[in-house]
Amino acid sequence: MVATGQIAGQLELLLRQRLQLSGDRYTAVVQLRQHDYRLLDALQLLQHTLQSDAMAESRLAPWLAWLVTASADNLLAAEQLPPLANPQQVWLLLHQLKFRQQPQRLSASLLQSLAAKQADTALAWQFAARQPLPCIKVLQTQLQAGDAGVDALFYLGLSGQRQLLPVLQKYIKELDTTTAQYAVAQWAAYLLGQHVDEVELVIVLQQSGQLTAVALMLLTIAADSRQAQLINYLAAAHIKQAIAAMAYSGQLKFVPLLHELAQQGDTAQAAADALTMMLGVLDADDVMATKEMAVLANSKGRRTLAGFDIAPEQLAIVWRQGNQQQRQLAACYQFYQAPGTALKFSDVLTAGAAL
Repeated sequence: MVATGQIAGQLELLLRQRLQLSGDRYTAVVQLRQHDYRLLDALQLLQHTLQSDAMAESRLAPWLAWLVTASADNLLAAEQLPPLANPQQVWLLLHQLKFRQQPQRLSASLLQSLAAKQADTALAWQFAARQPLPCIKVLQTQLQAGDAGVDALFYLGLSGQRQLLPVLQKYIKELDTTTAQYAVAQWAAYLLGQHVDEVELVIVLQQSGQLTAVALMLLTIAADSRQAQLINYLAAAHIKQAIAAMAYSGQLKFVPLLHELAQQGDTAQAAADALTMMLGVLDADDVMATKEMAVLANSKGRRTLAGFDIAPEQLAIVWRQGNQQQRQLAACYQFYQAPGTALKFSDVLTAGAAL
């Protein structure tokens, strides 16, 4: 049992580290993948050890017992999660680990949960978007019944399934325009091909508390000539979202302002992440350390991501080499360039497929 306990402790440590690495601006995709394989190896080792100590499984923490069991007939309940920060990310990562072992059985459990609208449905929709899983039939049924939730609508927008736009439009007509469902449904319809003003979408999503990082990425890069208006609104409503939008715009004219914000305690982290998003790790650190703005030479009207001009071939490089925030923005550009395909998520286990 000593060996089993040690391996279980190591697995929990690797899980904790993985959650930190996915949000670290210094962690490139290669490092994240290396850590993922260490995590998978530790899980495999624990399962192998349990084969010679059948009683040990009953003494494991509930989340570990669920992870190592051969069954995938149920999802992990919220009360079974380990006591780590950000339970949502923990739940998603644990189910990705389980999915690597039993994709078909866990997919069936997820679909059953979605159809039954169980307590973990919101997280199940987020998981389905990240894989991605084919949940269109379940979603279509919920839209027709008028009871699709916010996370189901997020899934729909990111799925690229444009054939469902007419069903979604009919659903929208029955919604109260003051609800979060209405705001997210309008955003989903926009992603499926219905023209809606991007700045207005940012406003309704922000006011309803539904302006996620991915939603802001997609709307900022699409707003193009109206990015300044979008950023000005957010600057008055939520300064950290405004900082993020500056980064997503790629406009180098914001670098001096971001440098100033990086010196202020309440915005330092967000501004440092923003500079890294635009300039890459080395140039961003150089700007923050030396106040040298040589990176802005000949930059009028120029937009960059991770130090690269924004173009398809450069986006592919960012996806192969960047940190997870840079890679997610590259995936958002690719999402628009390939209509009908699902958005890729940069923080999934083993860091996603090629663009």
